[in-house]
Amino acid sequence: MLERYEARRILKKKSLPILIIAFILISMSVISNLISEDFNNGNIKDLDFSTVAAQSDRFVSEGLIRITEGEEKIGFSKMLDNSDDAIKNRNQGNLLQAYKHEMIVRIIHMNIFSSIENRRIFEDFTKEVWNDIAPDITYPDNNGNEYNVSTATKIMDMELIRWTLELKYLYRCYKNNISYVERDDANEAVFLYELMDKIIPVFILITILLLSIDSISEEHRLRITRNVLSQPISRFSYFLKVLFSNIVTVLPVIIISICIVTLFSGVLSRFHSFKMPILTTTNQWTALRINGMNLVKAASEPNGIEYLGPVPVALDTLIKNIYPIIKLISFTEATIIFTLEMVLFAVFVNIVTVFASSLTNKKSIALVIAAGIFGGLYGLLRLIPELPNPLLALNVRDIISGASSFTLLSLTVIQVISILIMIGISAWVFNKKEIVY
Repeated sequence: MLERYEARRILKKKSLPILIIAFILISMSVISNLISEDFNNGNIKDLDFSTVAAQSDRFVSEGLIRITEGEEKIGFSKMLDNSDDAIKNRNQGNLLQAYKHEMIVRIIHMNIFSSIENRRIFEDFTKEVWNDIAPDITYPDNNGNEYNVSTATKIMDMELIRWTLELKYLYRCYKNNISYVERDDANEAVFLYELMDKIIPVFILITILLLSIDSISEEHRLRITRNVLSQPISRFSYFLKVLFSNIVTVLPVIIISICIVTLFSGVLSRFHSFKMPILTTTNQWTALRINGMNLVKAASEPNGIEYLGPVPVALDTLIKNIYPIIKLISFTEATIIFTLEMVLFAVFVNIVTVFASSLTNKKSIALVIAAGIFGGLYGLLRLIPELPNPLLALNVRDIISGASSFTLLSLTVIQVISILIMIGISAWVFNKKEIVY
């Protein structure tokens, strides 16, 4: 009975449709921006090397073929031929063949313009790729010797690492038989990835706060609490029933809202496979802390933030801190991880909200208490970001991609401990509270 009453009370709230409409409007703004950027920019990074060699700098490519000899001439000739094939195949809609020729161009280019020492950055990976896409062609490392090109044209380590990362991303798309995705591509996968950055966590927090803030205070006012506690039921059991009722009612509303806007975004733009690669690190579930990328610092520098697909990266700190431990996972896996962390976050927010509601029979006072708790936690998050904080869940997307000193393991531990602490505090306070009218 109590569970059904709580569910009906929440679903009858006048603020519920307002919250959903607000979320839809914000979501439509996001997809509109993606559609606009996609129309203006187009996809330019998937065949980046081929486009330069065969189109924008074709005269340079042909000039290099004319003035070089031996292995250098062969290398530049293969680059131009494969660049032409990549462009032709994409124009014909054969993306996989286009990506194959693009990867050949990139690997030849990286070998020609790198020193023997710098080849260690990419050689293990590029040989693996070459054996997969062009096993009948000799790997273009000039038999382990440097190509005879000007020293001034040799590529620096950072640039080689960036190219290797982009090649890994392109190769993953090739193996998954999907198109290359950029941050401004208009499709439902990139759209959902954009929503994961603060929008969904904040929507969860505000929705639960407004829908659950009077879950016990309203029952105080209507004298339901006194009637319920006159039955053979403990205060702690009553508190847990209210908490459970709120969670199982509010969470489906949130999940359904997110699914609807994601589906609608695909209809407005286009649908894309959730196999889209997402950057992460190998130690997310084995380490509590890492020295991750610093996106905040990078954002304050010109061209400080680059993108690997839809994922923002701070290349400088990525190379220094996490390059040896990076890997790519599917967006499906990232979405599952994000969802599980959001469920824990929703449970924590619900406990705090119901706890605030149990302290008074006035909704306004309960709202101030809950807002004060969340405001204090957010203030600590901003002032001392290295301090364990349940509101780290606002940054789940960055944590997944290694752009935080926390890992998914530490975030999960923090959230679980926060939930247990809040349940303990709530039970103790509620048991001590004198219920009067």
